[in-house]
Amino acid sequence: MPGYKIDLDPVHTVIRLTVTDEIVTPELAQEMYTRLQEISSTHGEYAAIYDPTLVKGTTIRGRSGQEHGAESSSCNQRGFSPS
Repeated sequence: MPGYKIDLDPVHTVIRLTVTDEIVTPELAQEMYTRLQEISSTHGEYAAIYDPTLVKGTTIRGRSGQEHGAESSSCNQRGFSPS
């Protein structure tokens, strides 16, 4: 099991990403991000619902303020970003 589930609603152009693992690792975050990129590149633009209800923690380390600020601005332009 990949640690997440993706449901597509092409009629309403919505993607729902449900994280099914309790711990989000950098590898899992990257895998989810890559899969969402694949879907959006082949199916066009979708609205997204991100459901982390089952998540209890992460092993993703924080970034320094300057790096985080740069990533935050690009994240706002591109959407979900795992890093």
